[in-house]
Amino acid sequence: MELPNTVEGLVRLADMVDDYYRFDEEQYQVVGEHSGRAYRLGDPVRVRVKGADAAAKTIDFSLVDGE
Repeated sequence: MELPNTVEGLVRLADMVDDYYRFDEEQYQVVGEHSGRAYRLGDPVRVRVKGADAAAKTIDFSLVDGE
């Protein structure tokens, strides 16, 4: 996840609770087992900040519902 102001963070697969996502090595994407929804690096998505750790300089995001 990279925001326009150069902030980078992470959406963890464990936080993607709308489906069970599997990694497709050939396409380098994660695909929802039931929905077929796929995400690849660089895909634009809407997120909210889930948490931040200033000491570790990390930000965790979660997908906004419907993304």
